[in-house]
Amino acid sequence: GLFRSALARQATIYRTPTTRYDAERADALIEEVLVIARAREDRMLIAEAQRDRIHIHLNRGQVQRAVIAGEESLSAGTAAGSPEQLMYTWNDIMCAYREAGAFDRARQAAIRAAELAGEIGNKPISANSRSARATLEFMDGNYDTAARLWSEADAIAESIGNFWGRAMSLGSSAWIPFERGDLGAAIHGWEESLRLAEAVGFLMPPSMHRGDLAWCYRL
Repeated sequence: GLFRSALARQATIYRTPTTRYDAERADALIEEVLVIARAREDRMLIAEAQRDRIHIHLNRGQVQRAVIAGEESLSAGTAAGSPEQLMYTWNDIMCAYREAGAFDRARQAAIRAAELAGEIGNKPISANSRSARATLEFMDGNYDTAARLWSEADAIAESIGNFWGRAMSLGSSAWIPFERGDLGAAIHGWEESLRLAEAVGFLMPPSMHRGDLAWCYRL
């Protein structure tokens, strides 16, 4: 039990987008966890491990593998009877469905994650599920809906001092004023996103938005 827990914790460290991010190492550790979990028919551990794999696959461009991992996590989480695990998996598989172009499935996954987060009282996921769905709505051309969801996500994240959540929602929401020609507002959003991300060592917003800022600065 202690060994598999240690493997799972190490995998979490390496799959998280900080300076220690190492997708290959994280995936290898998760595979070891899955061997143990399948041998013991531990549905909860399978659900946790396969959920961890969703973003590892997405970051490698392996969208279909991310969907498969997420759907196995949902199945195992349902069998284990864990609303909390389902909340986490719905929240992450939404991104896989979105990247696969399955917008309706992605939207329903985000809504389900938000519902479970509200029932459980998990504010970080309440914020993240809204921010993730907002990205989908933006991609689908629903700018007003996206702006509302990003605003809600930012307010929830700010209420609990969640710099990660704020960095993601502010950075992503800056695309709306950019698309509407308000470069000043876009620059402000991206600068604030990077400031918050750098304060907590969160690598994803800088990797996503430094190029956006550079493009705006040269105009």
